[in-house]
Amino acid sequence: MWERGDVLRDIRLDRGWTQEALAARINLSAEQYRRYEAGAEEPPIEVVVYLCIVLDTTPYHLMGWGSLQDTVAADMES
Repeated sequence: MWERGDVLRDIRLDRGWTQEALAARINLSAEQYRRYEAGAEEPPIEVVVYLCIVLDTTPYHLMGWGSLQDTVAADMES
């Protein structure tokens, strides 16, 4: 189960795209994309990279890791 489908959906809707339109942009079937957005499957890293490029976001945002700046700051404090 992938728990980030809601973030994926929100970003997609902010762009005004349908599931089918986004799936076509990253060369996936609409059904496969729906499984990611519904949280039924976790997308492989290659798909995450394509999603980030097409949606103009970062893996940190999409995967819920916080921000790159927060990660770097935490590393520097260690």
